[in-house]
Amino acid sequence: MLMCISDNDTSLILRDIFASYDKRVIPFTDGPVVINMTIVLGILVEVRENEQLAAYVISHTQRWYDRRLRWDPSHYRGQKEVIVPQSMVWIPKLFVYNR
Repeated sequence: MLMCISDNDTSLILRDIFASYDKRVIPFTDGPVVINMTIVLGILVEVRENEQLAAYVISHTQRWYDRRLRWDPSHYRGQKEVIVPQSMVWIPKLFVYNR
């Protein structure tokens, strides 16, 4: 069985979801946004003992739920997901610092 998703379905979802979506607004409704973060890879790049300095390269994933980016798949022929550029959605800011 081959299932094809029409570009039209994706276009309708994007039109309906993003008509009132503002990525500058944090996506909470009745509480804080819970962000799960996982460090995927950490590589020690440089150590300067005399300066007590270490440099790392890290990769990470962040997961959170934005209730504004949901729809009823039955209204879009069962389509449950779309892929959009990250520039279109709210992204949590990440700050790394040393205490």
